[in-house]
Amino acid sequence: MDPSENYVRSLTGRIVAGQVVGDSKSKIPMSAQLSMHLEDLYRTPRRGDLLRIRREVLTPFGWYGPPLFTGPVDRSTLEDRTLNVDLLDKSSLLREPTRSTHIYRKGLTRIGVIRDVAYDRGERRFDLPEWNQARLGAPVQVRPGYQPWSYMVVQARALRGQVFYNGAGALRVRQHPTGTSLWFNDDSVLSVPSVVEDDADIINSVHVKGKPPAGKKWRIEAKAYIPAWHRLSPQKLARSGVRQHRWETIEDETIRTVRDAQAAADRRVRELMAQTGGVTFTALPHPGIELGDVQQVNAAGVVTPYRLSSFTIPLTADEPMTVGYIKPLRRSKKR
Repeated sequence: MDPSENYVRSLTGRIVAGQVVGDSKSKIPMSAQLSMHLEDLYRTPRRGDLLRIRREVLTPFGWYGPPLFTGPVDRSTLEDRTLNVDLLDKSSLLREPTRSTHIYRKGLTRIGVIRDVAYDRGERRFDLPEWNQARLGAPVQVRPGYQPWSYMVVQARALRGQVFYNGAGALRVRQHPTGTSLWFNDDSVLSVPSVVEDDADIINSVHVKGKPPAGKKWRIEAKAYIPAWHRLSPQKLARSGVRQHRWETIEDETIRTVRDAQAAADRRVRELMAQTGGVTFTALPHPGIELGDVQQVNAAGVVTPYRLSSFTIPLTADEPMTVGYIKPLRRSKKR
């Protein structure tokens, strides 16, 4: 596709190596690498072009192959007839600092702000929800030098959600999932799962602060805690009988009642409980997953839920999918 996402042509040939990479800790959370032996050398991808990658898998209901990745070409080389391409997700197109001031009026929905920021930078593919009508309580000014993507992330966090590009290249906003979307078992797991315990960033208590009532100095606020039975609760971490609270404070001017503040605190606690700990393993490829999904593995005697923070999905049939870690791509020299 060209930079405006108009279809140009399909690439035909044999994929030698390739994978889609998701890493929530990376500056660019989604990327892809592809090595392909081309049958037709007419018009190979150039820097700035966009590629859409699909991988179809056979399910009990037939072949299933949603788009795995859509993004611009970051690097492209052609060696003999083998094309090597590195791709970034479309958030990379929204990281150039702004050069002018833009003011978003009071009362505009935060979802609308996210859409407008992306639209002003040329984005035309959206998959935005209508579930949240939270609005700006005051005009917001975006000054020169600010990254559009960073501002969109701030607005999504104010909605207690995440903004990202899906495999089809559409801009999405969703609340952080709390329900399990995918289960891995002995039939799909290819290695013994390894549980990773990292208590360095423990949060077990949440304090939500809303907008102060008109004419008042005190603020709407609420607190919530991980339940006492949980291994990371203040009670379980107690020292000499003294509860150990690890706080996270959320300030959101769209919250105007104690009820809404308590609901936000309770929802954040559910999110924290879903993402405690981590796990690494390899499995049969499963397209359609997203960073931030809540999943569960029940294999080789290991049963644990986790929030997906990193993965690789191979584009060849001889490699497994990795969950919880990134496997470097080996570019084969085979023709």
